[in-house]
Amino acid sequence: MLFVHGPGGIGKTTLLLEMRARASAAGRITVLLDGSEIDPSPDGFSQAVETADAAHAAQDARAGGRRRGTVLLVDGYEQLGAIDGWMRQDFVPSLPAQDVVVLAGREPPAAAWRTDPGWRQVVAVHSLEHLDEVDSADLLARAGVAVPDRRRLLELGRGHPLALALLADAAQGGAVPIASPTHPT
Repeated sequence: MLFVHGPGGIGKTTLLLEMRARASAAGRITVLLDGSEIDPSPDGFSQAVETADAAHAAQDARAGGRRRGTVLLVDGYEQLGAIDGWMRQDFVPSLPAQDVVVLAGREPPAAAWRTDPGWRQVVAVHSLEHLDEVDSADLLARAGVAVPDRRRLLELGRGHPLALALLADAAQGGAVPIASPTHPT
């Protein structure tokens, strides 16, 4: 089990999409859920998982039944705080051992995920932080931002992936933003 957390726009959804692609390529069934679209109750969550899993099971059966376990990816986990205890005590323990669960949210996991002796051994917690200058510059370069414009965008973006992507998009459109005199970089 993996718990990923970080501020909005830091790349949690992008990370989950990449995990889904890699898990699918490895022959696993993937279920990606958005916590904001789920009723935060045990029944609501179970129904969302069952609906998504049923669609994948049907695809798997048509493909010859090569199912190797499910990777459950939950984005916006902060929206499901009301069922966090149920997730930890009932839902996740009921899953087959070969299944993988990734919870992604803006807040770190509740202390019980990290301090319970049993969970502590099987839960990895990863905080997503702002990009450093090298990774920020790489993001801008991959987005096609001209070398002369990168320094200014690095200062404006301050390592925030979403901000850097939006700035790169603006630069590609010919409008390289500049810092406001009232908001120095």
